[in-house]
Amino acid sequence: DGPTGFKCCEINMAPNVGGWESRFWEQKYLQNEAVSRFMVERKVQASHHDPLRTLCLHIVDDAVSSGVCSDGVMNVAVVCPTQAVPGEEGKRAAQKIYAEFLQVANRKVNGIVLFCRGGGDLSVKNGCLYYGDQRIHAVVNYAATVLQKQVYWCHKAGTICLYNGPLTKMMSDKRNLALLSEFEHSDVFDDEERKIIRDHVPWSRTVVKGQTTYHGEIVSLPDFLTAARDRLVL
Repeated sequence: DGPTGFKCCEINMAPNVGGWESRFWEQKYLQNEAVSRFMVERKVQASHHDPLRTLCLHIVDDAVSSGVCSDGVMNVAVVCPTQAVPGEEGKRAAQKIYAEFLQVANRKVNGIVLFCRGGGDLSVKNGCLYYGDQRIHAVVNYAATVLQKQVYWCHKAGTICLYNGPLTKMMSDKRNLALLSEFEHSDVFDDEERKIIRDHVPWSRTVVKGQTTYHGEIVSLPDFLTAARDRLVL
């Protein structure tokens, strides 16, 4: 909150590898004079959970335990939309991050990260997936699209591990919040799940004509949205 008003940063967390940007903000926040002074004065210790590191280690451990990676080599292909494929500098940074994760975690494997355009750069040889001459052990679908059939064949054959499938688009849809919120008290969820929804999911509804409940009160949704527009986010 400064001279130009209140400002905040939003981190988009989604099933499609969302939130990875937060790892680059940690140092910026901790180096901020106001933040560091507050932490010293209040004797607060801040820790950061890196979702990108968690993803990388999960992929490696999963591939090793499934038998896909058995010779100490773990090559990962990240399928991106054509316009989102990183440049050479970005590719080098990704490779450095991946290598650092493997070294710090002491997983006793090594390998490279490759970026593909929509999966079209991948091919199958003897039942295994390749990017050029490089054998691929894991594929991360960052494009949120259906990949070429060969990728799914290799996944079914057990020669690769595949992360994020055709359901990604559905799972990333914000209407899921409305479904959780609207049916919080239904028999679909048990008591523990209801508590999670109550503690973490804001009141959400899909905007349609009809009636709904707001904190126990039955309201006409379109009229209520208009009347309460200063308290709601569309």
